[in-house]
Amino acid sequence: MNILLDSISALLGLAFGSFTNVVIFRNLSGRRDLRASSACVNCGAKIQPRDNIPLLSWLLLRGKCRNCGSQISPIYFVVEATAAILFVAFRNLPNRISSTANFEALIHCLPLTVGLWWFSCASIALAVIDFKQFRLPSRIIFTTFSVVFIAFAATAFLEGAWDVFMRAILGSLLSIAFFGVIHRLFPRGMGLGDVKLAGLLGLLLGWFGWGALIVGSIWEFLLGSAFGLLLISLQRAKSKSVIAFGPWMLAGTILGIFFGEQVWQSYLSLLHTAVH
Repeated sequence: MNILLDSISALLGLAFGSFTNVVIFRNLSGRRDLRASSACVNCGAKIQPRDNIPLLSWLLLRGKCRNCGSQISPIYFVVEATAAILFVAFRNLPNRISSTANFEALIHCLPLTVGLWWFSCASIALAVIDFKQFRLPSRIIFTTFSVVFIAFAATAFLEGAWDVFMRAILGSLLSIAFFGVIHRLFPRGMGLGDVKLAGLLGLLLGWFGWGALIVGSIWEFLLGSAFGLLLISLQRAKSKSVIAFGPWMLAGTILGIFFGEQVWQSYLSLLHTAVH
């Protein structure tokens, strides 16, 4: 059963990863219409259905346009593969927090799973756009916040977990307040888009526990700082250079969702042992 569900999740991840590529590259180019047919950015030839199969088409074409032979960005491949991996990973995550079993558990976990899948695609899109253009589109952030909020509310209703839902809301408010203060003190280092994103990420981390919120938030800064220091050491940036922080906020949050609570509990256990 799990193998079947994971296979379905992976296929859905590939499909929605392909759509995420559309969102990414049309945001980067400033286009709004997501319904228009995809075309080669070099020659303008429309992408045929046989050349639009996630992962497989890119591999068969060796990363080149069938019509003009120009290079197709490997980002397409990476986005689709990452979406598939996250879909499978998040599909399995809710099963560990549900108090129900079998088919009932599947139904109870469905809203949460859908919310996390949506977040998977949105996080990939936001990370790539921020890396490329140093911006985090508010439309993607607010839409994702609404979807995740509704998913959490539905899960709280089905599971009777209103305390968890309230913790998620509080986590969002605390994250907005914390990042808002940093933005006010260091506006060059923390953009308003990062503050908006913090509200979404705080909601997610808060749902999975105070430990997830604390550890995930710490990892966001550690990953961002490590990346900045790496660029400086490679002379790709200077101490005052603008560096995309959103991708590292997203990476820290995903790590926090999966491992934050366990790391926090291990830390508390070690602290308790040291004190006693």
